[in-house]
Amino acid sequence: MKIINLIGDINKDFIKEFSELDLLKSKDKVIINICSSGGDMDISYLFYQKVKTSKAQITVHLFRSYSGASYIPLAVPYNQVIAYPGTSMLIHAPLYSVKDTIECVKQSVDYTYLLYERIFYEIYDRFLSEEEIYNCLCGKDIWLNQMEILSRLERKAKRNGKKMKGGI
Repeated sequence: MKIINLIGDINKDFIKEFSELDLLKSKDKVIINICSSGGDMDISYLFYQKVKTSKAQITVHLFRSYSGASYIPLAVPYNQVIAYPGTSMLIHAPLYSVKDTIECVKQSVDYTYLLYERIFYEIYDRFLSEEEIYNCLCGKDIWLNQMEILSRLERKAKRNGKKMKGGI
């Protein structure tokens, strides 16, 4: 069994552990423990893609408040997501990609905004409403508690026609 601990700032220091997910088979088991208050969104998206495409049986454990790896539980609809008491999730757009924040720099962030818009709609589809995604991209933070995280994951799995185990 492989254990990946995402504790603290999500950054390139974790790339090696996630790159190994490509080598795992369907019989292999992985536990990802997440306790992070933020980090690099591009790296988190890379981890999301690695988890989503891995053949391994992945279980995600969510501890306390976190935002840096909020994509990862959304990549494992077939596997178990466990949110421990006190867990909350902050979903927000990176400050440098919030639409229309300062007009003088708007042109320089348009590409970044479009990139994150695509990423948000891909990842949070059926987990957040389109209105919530739009509001988030416009700078409104979304905080979800333990029960909201699990109920939205369950709802997303049902809409995708997949069975999902989840628990507290």
